[in-house]
Amino acid sequence: MIDQILESFKATHTKRPAGYRGLYVLLKNNVVVYVGQSENILSRLTFHHQKQYDSYAICLIPYGNMNEWEAQLIVKYKPVYNSTLPVNETYISTHGIKAITQPGKRHQLTKAIRLTGLREVIRFQQLAYYERAKVLELIRDIDPTILCGKVAI
Repeated sequence: MIDQILESFKATHTKRPAGYRGLYVLLKNNVVVYVGQSENILSRLTFHHQKQYDSYAICLIPYGNMNEWEAQLIVKYKPVYNSTLPVNETYISTHGIKAITQPGKRHQLTKAIRLTGLREVIRFQQLAYYERAKVLELIRDIDPTILCGKVAI
């Protein structure tokens, strides 16, 4: 599905005027080097002059949250210029895990992640991302009281 979206990007990259919202990818030698989103794609592209790319492609998204789509593309293509994932419902970072767990109980979850071999989906420097559903399942299995606040598990 994502590859079809990327093909759609390539087919529409010169056909739409500024002001359209959606996702865009920067390409260098047909390799995705950056994935982004904007309320005004063509205007946003002018801010990427420091990145080395030779073409771009866009996918128009007239409404809704673009974070899920952007995150999926970043995980799939691991572009060199992306350094984080947008906040989304599919993946959670180590910082996100820290934010949803009780301070005195975080070590339980860290240990459980290590022992169960839960794999990182992607890593940017020291920031690892995991599948959110698997982390919440692990929490439910080991101790739901680890969570702080109201997080649905």
